[in-house]
Amino acid sequence: MLILSQMRARIVQARRTASWCFVESCRILVVEDDQDIRDAIAAALAEAGYSVRTAHDGGEALDALHRESSARIHLILLDLMMPRVNGWEFLQHKQKDRMICAIPVLVLTASTDTSATRLDKVVVKLTKPFELDALLDRVRALCPAGTGDSPP
Repeated sequence: MLILSQMRARIVQARRTASWCFVESCRILVVEDDQDIRDAIAAALAEAGYSVRTAHDGGEALDALHRESSARIHLILLDLMMPRVNGWEFLQHKQKDRMICAIPVLVLTASTDTSATRLDKVVVKLTKPFELDALLDRVRALCPAGTGDSPP
């Protein structure tokens, strides 16, 4: 089980690993209601060289995506179970919005309600608790180093 102290230890280890690439041009939005988890994920991504924005729910994420139009977000990391605007509602809004519908989503959730029909517009799902290395591997696959464009 991944706990915050383990995540912090992994961040320190990641700093020492030569295989980490600098991916400054890839911008990621982390949407997570748990502040400790959100901060730990954002710190790990920043340490790996990503530009990170955060939101505490789907409503704040939608607002941030529209504010960031000049500095486009390349990947969204999304929790499903959140207050106010949850991840499912966020995905419905995102799918209907031409400005943001093409941004890939990596779902980070403990929810067991992940049927293929509900997640058909999601790139990949990572079940909580997860290993930080697994998260970073998936992020690297979706946001390759040195590109300002999202992958196909």
